[in-house]
Amino acid sequence: MTMIKKIETELLAAKATLSEISGRFKEFSDTQARLSADGDLLGLARLNKEHTGLEDSLLAADDTVRALESRLSVLRQAEYRPQFDKAHKTHLGAVQAETKAAEKLLAAIDAVFSAATDMQNLSDEVAATYHAARDLHNRAGLDHELRWPAPDGQIPIKISDRMNSLRDELVRTIRLYEDRLPQSQSLEGLRIIEQQQEELVRNSGRGFR
Repeated sequence: MTMIKKIETELLAAKATLSEISGRFKEFSDTQARLSADGDLLGLARLNKEHTGLEDSLLAADDTVRALESRLSVLRQAEYRPQFDKAHKTHLGAVQAETKAAEKLLAAIDAVFSAATDMQNLSDEVAATYHAARDLHNRAGLDHELRWPAPDGQIPIKISDRMNSLRDELVRTIRLYEDRLPQSQSLEGLRIIEQQQEELVRNSGRGFR
């Protein structure tokens, strides 16, 4: 059994003891309040005599829990802090790589916009030059049929297929980015929340002070 496991076992037992003594102390306090309200001084004296040392036991049990928690915290930091630092560094590296990937994606999207604009302009130019050539053909009184390059019917189909796939991928990319980490909760923020929760648990049985 590792030292951490040993302390964890001792801590569980200490918390159970603290909980049991806290229950007895609450019962004692409630009875004490009732006897005081009734003015039963004799009963109050007997009660206090029967429970001599109970408050000291409660304080001692609480101190034991505190000491074990403190020792466990030191042991955990010694064992897991280096691992956390490494994991944190890896996480930050992943965030930086993700940022670069996002910049690359945005640049690629901008390039798509630019390429689409270029194609639109060239399609306008194809239409304009076609009509200009047809007009000059007619004006010249030429009677032979011209051979005009037929549009590639696969181009709209390929663009449409890629457009649908691209839209799906972009939507999935956005969702994955939004769900990658709880909003406004960095690793440091999550650690603070965990510490606050642990503090609440530690303080839950100390209302007697």
